[in-house]
Amino acid sequence: MIDLTKVATVFIGRRGEHHFRKIEFDVSSLLGDEYPGTALNAIYKRPDGIAYPVVTSYADGVLTWSPNSADTEIVGVGRLEIRVVQGEVVGKSVRILTIVEEALVDGIVEPPEPPAQE
Repeated sequence: MIDLTKVATVFIGRRGEHHFRKIEFDVSSLLGDEYPGTALNAIYKRPDGIAYPVVTSYADGVLTWSPNSADTEIVGVGRLEIRVVQGEVVGKSVRILTIVEEALVDGIVEPPEPPAQE
C-alpha cells in the first residue's frame, strides 16, 4: 500500500497490460477527520504528457487503481496525483512517479515457423 505522505515511485505495468495490477493508496492522511464525505479523484499524466482522471474504487480508507491498456500504452515515466474535493476545498497528494516498462512484441497471434534444419 502506498503512503501518500511520502514521495513514491510505482511500477504500473508493461506496455499494453490491462487491469493486471491493483495499486492501493492509503488516503487516510488526505481525508483525516475533517473531510469524511469528500470526493476522491486520481489524475494520471502519461509519459507523453496527456493527463486525465483514472477510474478508481474506494473502501475503508484505501483508494485502488487498476491501470488499463490506455494507461500503459506509452513507455516511460508518468505521474499520478490524488485529489480530495469537498465543495470549494481542494487538497492534493504528493505526486507519485509511475513507471511503464517496454514489453516484448505485442500482437503475436501464432508462433513463427521453427528455423529450418541444415
